[in-house]
Amino acid sequence: MERAKRFDSVIFDLDGTLWDATEVTAAAWAEVLRRHPDVKPAVYPDLNAIRLYMGRTCEEMARILFPDLPFSEAFALMEESCAFENEWLPVRGGKLWPGVPETLAELKNAGYRLSVVSNCQEGYIEAFLDAHRFRDLFEDFESSGRTGHGKADNIREVIRRGALSSPVYVGDTCLDADGAHAAGIPFVYCRYGFGETFGRQKARRFEYAADRFRDLPSVLESDPCASCPSDSSGTTAAPDGDN
Repeated sequence: MERAKRFDSVIFDLDGTLWDATEVTAAAWAEVLRRHPDVKPAVYPDLNAIRLYMGRTCEEMARILFPDLPFSEAFALMEESCAFENEWLPVRGGKLWPGVPETLAELKNAGYRLSVVSNCQEGYIEAFLDAHRFRDLFEDFESSGRTGHGKADNIREVIRRGALSSPVYVGDTCLDADGAHAAGIPFVYCRYGFGETFGRQKARRFEYAADRFRDLPSVLESDPCASCPSDSSGTTAAPDGDN
């Protein structure tokens, strides 16, 4: 007898979980700062810094990068960078983690309802969907830039809109774990992502863990681990360079 699925739906984080778009983000910031030569960020938004702070809301990033500027000026610079991202990403795309297209299709075909919730600007998730032709795979998405709300509230909103009965959130950082648990749903920790790979604070509380994106179908069918360690002996994977 076929075992019933534990979850009816999977809600994904985006950056570090599905793709790495930090090269485009770094290029966008380089262009913004070129246009504003008198602006000196407290933290220069190069590739390493972006990977370290990716996943923060735009409001948080404005304060981190430009703490000495009035918030309105700092946020205006943030919006300028976001506009370049939204313009460039549908054309350039990001680097998908290995197995993302095939695994998403496998999950969709298995009957899981797929969504994205990310702390990004409005238009960023749409750029991801358009760049990689994923709109047919995802039925809903939400961003902090559109709602002005944090991850937990946006997860709850996607659950409400879709009348999802047994969702799970998939992400790669402690902020993702906090958002999932605050929304009252289990968390799958992607140990290949930014939390482990680029020196972010590792998630310590999670019900499931995946060392590769393509492991998700089996992870979602497994029992939750009683004590999931946050460090892994598994091999992490770099994003595909040709996506």
